[in-house]
Amino acid sequence: MCLDSSRSRESGGRGLGLANVKRLLDSHHGSVSITTSSPGGSRFTLCRQV
Repeated sequence: MCLDSSRSRESGGRGLGLANVKRLLDSHHGSVSITTSSPGGSRFTLCRQV
């Protein structure tokens, strides 16, 4: 389900964004988590060691 109607595979999206974010954070010993956000949608939390 995509809440942003301006983004779709038909408009050129490939669905690789989060996979690339995870790969980048993994290589820097970081993490990404996705949780449900109130009042709706998703919350993306990115953590990286400094």
